[in-house]
Amino acid sequence: MGEAKITAILLNYKREQNLREILQALGETGLVPEVIVWNNNPATRLRGGAAVKVINAAHNFKAYARYAAAFLAANDLILFQDDDLVLRPDDLAALHRQLTDDPGRICGIAGRNLTDGAYSQEPAFGEVDIVLGRFMLFSKQLLASVYGEMLKLTPIERGDDIAFSLLTGVKHIAPRTPWKELDGADEHALWRHSDHYTKRQMMVDRVIALKAT
Repeated sequence: MGEAKITAILLNYKREQNLREILQALGETGLVPEVIVWNNNPATRLRGGAAVKVINAAHNFKAYARYAAAFLAANDLILFQDDDLVLRPDDLAALHRQLTDDPGRICGIAGRNLTDGAYSQEPAFGEVDIVLGRFMLFSKQLLASVYGEMLKLTPIERGDDIAFSLLTGVKHIAPRTPWKELDGADEHALWRHSDHYTKRQMMVDRVIALKAT
């Protein structure tokens, strides 16, 4: 899998000004020949091209829309990336090498752990239970292995990254990797909602119950 290429799936919601910088960084890696932008902002219509395909949604389907876009990916590796951060090309290349050496896990830039079934709000690095959905790099095969179980949890308002991470049944990897926060990183962030962590714990509970059956 050392030469496996990446399809990047970018979620956009009212941060169109960040896309150019993200696309430039992805292009400079030489690893991302295909980008799919899922535009969750019905008030704005984006235009794509040959290498950047755009899906303009008439409704905000939130984060789990990216799993629908994953069906369209042409490459063996998939990157889920939010529109409020960017990595340096060399750092993405390092994560790509890590994943190709160990393709049975999700690779990301930050994670969370569980303690006796309780979702921790503390950032976690190294081996983690959950890779945060802001940046998840993984094989198409790994997603395929849990897709049927994820469908049982839809529609997912919050915690798709929890569902994906936990349903695999393995620990994932989030090496300490620098990233740059972009404009609007806080303004439209879901974590600012008062019920954010309550809903994330609810997803943990749902996944644990699903696995028990």
